[in-house]
Amino acid sequence: MAPPFAVGVRAGGMSHAASPGSPATEVRFDDLVALRHGSLPRQRMAIPSVLRPGGFAGRRRGHGLDIHDVRHFVDGDDLRHADPAATARTGRLHVRTFHEERDRAALLVADFRRPMLWATRGRLRSVAGAAALAVLGWRIIDAGGKVGLLAVREGGLDHIAVRPRERTMMQVAGALEAGHARALAEAQAAAEGGPRIATAAPARGGLGPLLAAFGARPRPSDSSPAPAAPLGEARTQRHAPPEPLHAVLERAARLVPRGGAIVCATGLDTPGEGFEAVVGSIARRRRLVLLLVRDALETAPPARRLTYYGDDGLVLDGRIPAADDARVAVLRALGATVVPIGTHADGGADDLAALEIA
Repeated sequence: MAPPFAVGVRAGGMSHAASPGSPATEVRFDDLVALRHGSLPRQRMAIPSVLRPGGFAGRRRGHGLDIHDVRHFVDGDDLRHADPAATARTGRLHVRTFHEERDRAALLVADFRRPMLWATRGRLRSVAGAAALAVLGWRIIDAGGKVGLLAVREGGLDHIAVRPRERTMMQVAGALEAGHARALAEAQAAAEGGPRIATAAPARGGLGPLLAAFGARPRPSDSSPAPAAPLGEARTQRHAPPEPLHAVLERAARLVPRGGAIVCATGLDTPGEGFEAVVGSIARRRRLVLLLVRDALETAPPARRLTYYGDDGLVLDGRIPAADDARVAVLRALGATVVPIGTHADGGADDLAALEIA
């Protein structure tokens, strides 16, 4: 079978193999930088008063240092916030209200694990996720905030600490390009040289299936396909399952500064046991945004039987399960913000434009 990133993609209504080196299969530094001006309306440039937590005035009112307005006193107001000048000038008691000071900072988490390296049309899910992270990262930087990066792949991770200024976002774009290239190389090496181990039926715990070669012929080195198996029955295992997503989020929570947000582009593949508990714990302490990258095959799977890789690397034969919207509802109920992202060029653009990271 073909390596995970050499799946069929569809462009202009015609199905063809995604060639290495194309924008559909690669994360490119120049493309990520161009997203600063091309994808969303420009945000008003803002220079933070200080480059430390608390340097950004949030939308919600609270006890901060910046005055929001001065108004007449009403029952329940704190007399410690009385404005002497306005009270003396008008003869009526006035009080001050304040902005809540918050740190507009975000750790961008790129899921480059093996289950993200596929698509049937448009771009690889990993490429679409990296582009969405870049769009939000540029918006935060242009608003005077700070960004960092955690890019996770099978063979390791790349981390850039949360910092302000354009230079940091340039480093993030370069790390996304390099990390994705390493993820593709590691996936290719695993697909070409990994052992084929008989295994039992897989545990179902993720969303997106990883196609082995949707619409592509097996390589001559692969054995002949076995007879069709019942739906969900395992046949072989090509590689070990990737690190569970809950471990990725737990690591991100340790790296993001207090008051910062976590923005993770993922397909929710291989979430691991206790994933919902981890999401709930993180969402109670900070903003958690999940950019849910889905291919058209997940949102509208075909009715016929196919051979494909499951979430844990097991080769399955049967009908591809539809995306699990029930899990999305659970994650939203736990406090996470879930934004759907498609693999086509403008997938999720409207939802990204309406998303506030603060």
